[in-house]
Amino acid sequence: MAARVIRIPRVRSFDRDGRDGKVASLELQDESGSMQFTLWNKDTALIEDLELKEGDAIKVRGLKAEFAMEKYL
Repeated sequence: MAARVIRIPRVRSFDRDGRDGKVASLELQDESGSMQFTLWNKDTALIEDLELKEGDAIKVRGLKAEFAMEKYL
C-alpha cells in the first residue's frame, strides 16, 4: 500500500501486566481515504530510523490484521 504520512504522533510508553511497551499511531492517507497505522514496540523506532516527516510518501507491506477500522502491523 502506498500512502502519504499525514500525522506523526509522539511515541507513547506503557506498562501492561508488568511489561513495558511502546506505541505510535501514524495517520496515513491514500486515494481511498485516511487510516490509523499503529506501530508497536520495536517498530516505533522506524519513525526515527527512517527520519519520517509529515508529508512523506511511504509504501507499507505486510499488513497483518484489520480491527475496528484500524490496521495493525
